[in-house]
Amino acid sequence: MKWSIPIGRVLGIRIGIHITFFLIIAWIGWVGWTIGGPESSLWAVAMICLLFICVILHELGHSVVALRYGVEVRSITLLPIGGVASMKSMPEEPRQELMIAVAGPLVNVLILAVLIPLKGFPSWLDMPIIPTTLPEMVDTMIRANIILVVFNMIPAFPMDGGRVLRALLAMFFSYTTATAWASGVGRVVAVLFVALGLYAPQPFLVLIGVFVFIGAESEARMVRVKDVLKNVPVSVLMRRDVPMVDGTDALRTCLERYHDSGYIDFLVEEEGEVRGILPADVWMEAVKKYGPDEPVGHHVVRRYISFQPDAPLDRIIQDAWGMKQEVFPVMQDGRLLGMLILADVSAYIARRTGEAGQTHPAERAEAPAPRPSRFSVDLG
Repeated sequence: MKWSIPIGRVLGIRIGIHITFFLIIAWIGWVGWTIGGPESSLWAVAMICLLFICVILHELGHSVVALRYGVEVRSITLLPIGGVASMKSMPEEPRQELMIAVAGPLVNVLILAVLIPLKGFPSWLDMPIIPTTLPEMVDTMIRANIILVVFNMIPAFPMDGGRVLRALLAMFFSYTTATAWASGVGRVVAVLFVALGLYAPQPFLVLIGVFVFIGAESEARMVRVKDVLKNVPVSVLMRRDVPMVDGTDALRTCLERYHDSGYIDFLVEEEGEVRGILPADVWMEAVKKYGPDEPVGHHVVRRYISFQPDAPLDRIIQDAWGMKQEVFPVMQDGRLLGMLILADVSAYIARRTGEAGQTHPAERAEAPAPRPSRFSVDLG
């Protein structure tokens, strides 16, 4: 995740702290200072640090079970709103998703099983804003872990409870149907949060409601996308008529081909082999800055990802959207077969989900349609 500072690795998983997390540390330290001076401020910072250690352990609970099922866990990032475990994908087998989802809250239950015998069940009526003794700190951590369990088990995406609900529904219905139902429940919960927040009034509840609503919609859309792309290999959506330029050409060549045929993204060839990609934004910006006689080779993107033609789009699309790359060579055994453009995939998804009766990409003409650029350039 961008703007995160790595602090170590656990089981090969990168643990990072987002820089915005330090804002909440500064804020809680200031609150402690206003209540009881520097000593109270130190207790406040200690409290927030212990709380987010519990959050990291929660995310590690998810991650350990995910690793057991062969799911790649890339990182855990600590944010002001909690922790985020970045996984390559969630398994669609209901039992596996169920086990991964409940593993996080179970970690908090285990923490409670350790802390409650030490201090007993805390009172909810007499809670200091900032704990200033060790017993008060233990009470605070007990309350915090109870809240983490209850909040995360709310049956709404993106909380764990939403994934538990989907996993249970997926035991009886299709994964897509289960997601639709779980997402619908999540939206209802979100509206209730917003209504309660407005009635109370509690702005924080309104923010939670908006967060839950967006999370529910995002999860439902991603599953719809994967359903549309299921059993669709890269070869179906790739362009077989690949626009190529040589590394020794001038950028003028890109301009000419763009004006003549609508080609806007190019692959770069050197000594008969593909050596890089030249996306529209890169070469157009170079033309504006250096002029059309600038050599192509000075602006080639040489670090790029390519795909196999039989790669399933439903498995790779989430990763592809997360990259700073919109053009992907399609290679097999060192041979160039075509080029996949994310804009084509997005257009295909839009047709399949929003407009019936459109032409299948495999049936369209080989010549690519022009993609609109953010700015225009002229040969001059």
